[in-house]
Amino acid sequence: MPQRDTMDFLAALAIGAVAGAALVLLLRPEPPPIGERVRRELEPYRKRVRRDARRAREGFGEGASAAADAGTALRDAGRRLVRDVRDELTTAITTTRDELVRTLETRVGQAQKSLRKGARRMGV
Repeated sequence: MPQRDTMDFLAALAIGAVAGAALVLLLRPEPPPIGERVRRELEPYRKRVRRDARRAREGFGEGASAAADAGTALRDAGRRLVRDVRDELTTAITTTRDELVRTLETRVGQAQKSLRKGARRMGV
């Protein structure tokens, strides 16, 4: 009976460790939504585009140049934003994967060590 109790305890410990690691990863605070970040990043460019559009309406000759400048600025901002979001997502995914692997390896190693220790105590 004590051997069965020990094995049940070790199994419950291993399951609890894995469930705890999963909960830690699931309950981390979330970063701000991408939409909110996009709006914040594009705000300075929106003002510039409005100003350039107003100048374009005022003078047709200057308008084409101003619109091209605004388009270029907006394109560059969009490219930077996409690159930044891609880099952040890549970093977040890599970090999460590494943390999960590290946590699981640690917990499995601890569970194996506990099982070996229990088996030695039982004389197996």
